[in-house]
Amino acid sequence: MSLGKKALLVVLAVALLSATFVQPVAAQSSCDPSNTDNCDAGKDGLSSMLSNVHSLAMMVLKYVGFIAIVAGAVLWWSARKSSSRAQYGMWLFGGGAGMIVFYFGFGIFISVLKFITNVGGP
Repeated sequence: MSLGKKALLVVLAVALLSATFVQPVAAQSSCDPSNTDNCDAGKDGLSSMLSNVHSLAMMVLKYVGFIAIVAGAVLWWSARKSSSRAQYGMWLFGGGAGMIVFYFGFGIFISVLKFITNVGGP
């Protein structure tokens, strides 16, 4: 099996694991058009959808980042004399760490924007 096929297999495995850990229907709204008793008050459809997409993006960044860190660390530390395998492990580890840093930075950025605009505040 060539190195490109192995890398593709690793990426597909990470994607499959992320679909297992992340809720697949997190971007869908629980508001039924025929019965609006369980809908959020004051939110229109677009605002609710954007809020759900934001929470889905944050979950994906967090969980896929942690999975990539673990997979990259295992691949890197088990490489022995295979430099290309160690290189892919380092890339996965670094990419996962970057996703985690972006997760926290994006969360801080959104919190600052909410503070400035007084959205969701007291």
